[in-house]
Amino acid sequence: MKVLNSIATFVVSAIALLFLVLPFAASSAQSAPLKIVSTAAPVHALLVSLTHGAQKPQMLLAPNVLPHGARLTPSQARTLQNADLLVFVGENFAAFESSIKQNESNHIVRLTEIEGITTLPLFEEHPEEKHEEHAEEEHRHAGSVDPHVWLDIENARAIVKLLANLLAERDKPNAALYRTNAGKLDLALRALDREVRATVRGLSGHFLVLHDSTAYFAARYGIRGKESLYAAHHNATRDGMRHTLRVHKKLRSGKYRCVVVQPQLPRKVRKRLLDSDTRVVVIDPLGASLSQDETFYANLLRSVAEGFRQCLSL
Repeated sequence: MKVLNSIATFVVSAIALLFLVLPFAASSAQSAPLKIVSTAAPVHALLVSLTHGAQKPQMLLAPNVLPHGARLTPSQARTLQNADLLVFVGENFAAFESSIKQNESNHIVRLTEIEGITTLPLFEEHPEEKHEEHAEEEHRHAGSVDPHVWLDIENARAIVKLLANLLAERDKPNAALYRTNAGKLDLALRALDREVRATVRGLSGHFLVLHDSTAYFAARYGIRGKESLYAAHHNATRDGMRHTLRVHKKLRSGKYRCVVVQPQLPRKVRKRLLDSDTRVVVIDPLGASLSQDETFYANLLRSVAEGFRQCLSL
């Protein structure tokens, strides 16, 4: 009888314990961190500031990788598959973005398509600068959107606002934190805008851009005199000798203060196109050499501003 009573007591205690544990387990599942993935380092930096204290977003593509021709590794594909929130740049950034579809378990944001974003048309090479091997490719992209939207601080502010609201909806326990972080970040972006504007004020002169990735920055701060050699999606590794000679002739004209290149452009392409007499300024729209911390986005914009100052200052 004592044994039966002991068993009964044990069973009752176990059931009571189970009812105590179940709510805790459910609560833990509900408060599990969101899996947030972004494809561009500057956008990732904004997400890090926005989610500070709540989440740790993941960056899919390292900033030293030229995204336009990037291919997913099996590990990256799994990261995308397991994400709750995917923040893509959109048209003409990374080719694989268009193949990823939204489903019941994830939410996809394409920044070039959100309300409040100012977009610019993708630069299309002039007919005399096109080559047979690229003609079909250029035609497909005619009239498309330039993907480097983060280089306009007003766009960055719109991105932060949209993502803060989206995160607050999907993670209600941290909603107040996201909105607080967004407010602080917006103030910092406004101050950064004033700082950058002072750095580039009065700059003018002709400059040649090998890879057209700075149009948003130039438009924001009224920097004119740009001539682009390549569209943002152009694959310069496939250019022939005739095109190389055409570029050399253009550079010898003496028209340009400098040639702007980005470090993701393959070294062999840069070496082939630019001779030792060419004044070269490196401007990186992705921030490959910058520390991945809370200062990343501000330092990125400062580095772009400094690059233009080096190029166009007398």
